[in-house]
Amino acid sequence: MSGNTSGEWRLFWNTVPICIVFLIYLKQLWRRPLNHGPGFFLDVKVPPGFYEGEGIRWLRRWHTVVAAWYVLALFGGAVAVFISGRWFLAPAWAGGIAVVYVAAIKGFTAYARAKLGANSPVISSVAIPLEDRRLRDYISWRSEAVIGAVIAFSWIALLAQDSPRHFWEVSIIFTYVVIGLVPFKVLIARSIPPLPPDRPDEHFRWIEAQRRYYLRGLDLFRWLFVVLLTGFGLYALLRNWHEPAAWLLWPLCGVFFAVWLYMVVAIMRGERRLDRMGRDLLPVGSWSTPFRPAGLMPPGYTKWFSVWFGGLILLLVLFHH
Repeated sequence: MSGNTSGEWRLFWNTVPICIVFLIYLKQLWRRPLNHGPGFFLDVKVPPGFYEGEGIRWLRRWHTVVAAWYVLALFGGAVAVFISGRWFLAPAWAGGIAVVYVAAIKGFTAYARAKLGANSPVISSVAIPLEDRRLRDYISWRSEAVIGAVIAFSWIALLAQDSPRHFWEVSIIFTYVVIGLVPFKVLIARSIPPLPPDRPDEHFRWIEAQRRYYLRGLDLFRWLFVVLLTGFGLYALLRNWHEPAAWLLWPLCGVFFAVWLYMVVAIMRGERRLDRMGRDLLPVGSWSTPFRPAGLMPPGYTKWFSVWFGGLILLLVLFHH
């Protein structure tokens, strides 16, 4: 067995713990619609007795989407990589399932909120936070500069070698994901959601915690792809060294898995912390102001995400052919 083939096997088997961690996460994801009790479904206020009638169907739909994501994106994707023999794509699959997660789980959440929350309760008076907020309070430009430098290094390494076509294609997708998510960070940092007049300070702390949670999740997700892009750059730079380059695969796999595991644990712990903070508070999106629905994400966020995700799908289809 050649060194490269052995390395690809290492990449493949490093994805096994990923499936195990997601199985642990299943319980938390399965019961998410009931995080705020029987009076809400995915943070949308529902009438009494909802879960004795229409709510049963909505729960069934949620469980179907969750199960489909686990079967198709998680395990189906792993099997597809194995059968195709393109094992070098295993790390890309591990990061890509997060994109599918956003499209499937978050997409259904947005759909449910649009349907069930179309006539959400209107609060006549609201509170507005007056604290001075700056982008640098939420976004580390030093970290962004480091990400930019790492991307530049990876592309210099790719350009310096006669890299295979799939190296270029995958690296373009990774770069698109990392850079394309920056505007979303700015939108989240700048959004100023209204607060209910009841216990506004507690709601403000909860919303700020959500804001930082989403920003941290985006950063970790981007760093995951930065690590993958760096791995492709380094491997392209050293691939002509044959056997001496093989030693690089183990540390790269270790760094990738460490970043991925840290990301998943941080997301799971962050969700639990937010659930505890907001258990007795009005969920964001469960009510409206006289002018617009209340929500953490600014207006137009969904459209921007649709454009970004559409571009990602377009790249995948283009490179597939």
